[in-house]
Amino acid sequence: MNTGLHRIGETAHLSALGVWTGALVGAGITAARTFPTIKALDPSLPAYAGYEGPHWMLSAGRVASEVFLVTDVVQFVCACLATVGFGLAVVFGEYLNPKDRSWLLFARALFMGLAFLSVSYHLLLLMPAMQHDLRQYWDAALAGDTETAERFRQAFGDRHTGASRSMGLTALATLITLMLGVWHLASARKPAP
Repeated sequence: MNTGLHRIGETAHLSALGVWTGALVGAGITAARTFPTIKALDPSLPAYAGYEGPHWMLSAGRVASEVFLVTDVVQFVCACLATVGFGLAVVFGEYLNPKDRSWLLFARALFMGLAFLSVSYHLLLLMPAMQHDLRQYWDAALAGDTETAERFRQAFGDRHTGASRSMGLTALATLITLMLGVWHLASARKPAP
């Protein structure tokens, strides 16, 4: 029973996983290149003239923040599409037949669940607190309050490792789920008579 809804589900699921993985990898590469590049330029920002901290960190942080905001929107949309697509593929596919169930389907569901839990933790628990710290850091730096700015920059930095780990775990889980999905589809194809 390979219905149109099954094909739509698999296509949405695998496409969303590909975009999701690419967005995470792209954001990581962008941040890894942005910070050293702007640090080497050693900018001085007139709007933050009263701030005695590193201006390159403000510049790079503003750029990276925009990249990660877009990435988080992409993650949310892709997590929804990948989950709904997988559900459609399972419900309208041949997977409900016990003889067609396999370890691949179980592994896909397991890693999809891991990706969904990891991105949920990132978006719902980590990011609101990090965005608060970031905004307070920028506002204090703009006001020339270096001490307060540095306190919020440190608070943001303390959470940064957790955010990097959650994004890395999500990228790994989406990549594995994508590879398992492609393998599953390839192994399910029957040779032409």
